[in-house]
Amino acid sequence: MLTELALLDMNLDFKLQHVTSVRDGLDFLRKKGPYTQNKITPDIVITDLNLPDLTGFEFLKAVRLMKGFQKMPVLVMTTSDSSKDFERSKQLKATDYIVKHIDFDIFSQRLASVIEPFLRIPATCI
Repeated sequence: MLTELALLDMNLDFKLQHVTSVRDGLDFLRKKGPYTQNKITPDIVITDLNLPDLTGFEFLKAVRLMKGFQKMPVLVMTTSDSSKDFERSKQLKATDYIVKHIDFDIFSQRLASVIEPFLRIPATCI
């Protein structure tokens, strides 16, 4: 929710495709399950580490193994400021690692500085 608000605060022209689980995210990218009619390939993927069905690390690893997604920008956004989590994300080739800041303006500015270079206009994010 905080991430969606920060993205909307950027006033960019983009379409946000929100999924609620790792499995849904992977199905969306693979165009499988309920997403077989999906014609969208996102410009950027944003994931948390704390997800309901699998971890963000598992999601990131799966995305990096998918054909055509090895270079897809994937941002990890999390409340974890653990150096272990940061290093593991880096090993799994996360594009960047953003710790969700309690101050919305600081978080929004950090997100904007990371995400804007990857967005085409109009852009699609999941």
